[in-house]
Amino acid sequence: MVTMFTKIWVVGKIINKETGVWQICGVFSDLTAAIKVCENKTYFVGPAYLNNEIHNEKTPWIGSYFPLDL
Repeated sequence: MVTMFTKIWVVGKIINKETGVWQICGVFSDLTAAIKVCENKTYFVGPAYLNNEIHNEKTPWIGSYFPLDL
């Protein structure tokens, strides 16, 4: 069931560390499934919440793993 603050897991991959370019590799409802997508230390996993506005201010991504170090 999708609720207002349903947690999902975003998986991304760093394309260019110097420029900060990255790509989304998947979005999952389960952390274990998200981690399975990660092939090496250039990947990261972080939580996001549906229907939750993210403002333009830089803030730490609480709960994320970057670079992936699980």
